[in-house]
Amino acid sequence: MSFANEAILPIMQTHDIDLEKSASGRQLFFDKRLSKNNEISCASCHHLQLNGADKLALSKGVAGQQATLKTPTIYNAVFNISQTWSGARKDLYDQVDAPINHPKEHVTSWPEVISKLNQDATLRTRFQNIYKAPISQHTIQDAIAEFERSLITTNAPFDHWLMGDNNAISAQAKQGYQLFKNYGCISCRSMFQANNTA
Repeated sequence: MSFANEAILPIMQTHDIDLEKSASGRQLFFDKRLSKNNEISCASCHHLQLNGADKLALSKGVAGQQATLKTPTIYNAVFNISQTWSGARKDLYDQVDAPINHPKEHVTSWPEVISKLNQDATLRTRFQNIYKAPISQHTIQDAIAEFERSLITTNAPFDHWLMGDNNAISAQAKQGYQLFKNYGCISCRSMFQANNTA
């Protein structure tokens, strides 16, 4: 296999995913009960149909409160050496905790979230079957993180280009990538991903 002479490598890694945990995590990722007023979920800012983020300069939390930073993409976040723009969260599991108590994001608390979710008998049973434990901060974080670990964009045209297929992306995309490098964007992009994957 011939690779393009680039500082970053194509995404070829996949992880073993616990499908039951991931399915539960996906349900919670879209569950608005994880916010104070039951109006927003993880998916409210991390749009899976878009780029794993939103189109806003600054995202909006509970009651339309404006966040202080733009939402980073959730796609391929499993490869980041740390989470959040500041790098304050060490992994996806740890990151799930960040928006829950944040005064401009979900604006709630773990006891409140757990209380709301425990009112759902189907969810209680599912978590008991999967974790052999009740719904808790740990099981919620673990399930959502397991789902987020599955959000990997392998086999993209850019990956094929990085693997040496010069026709995999357009001339315009190549020019855009050159600008991405020239403006220094690649410095942070490579820094956050431990294996310098695209």
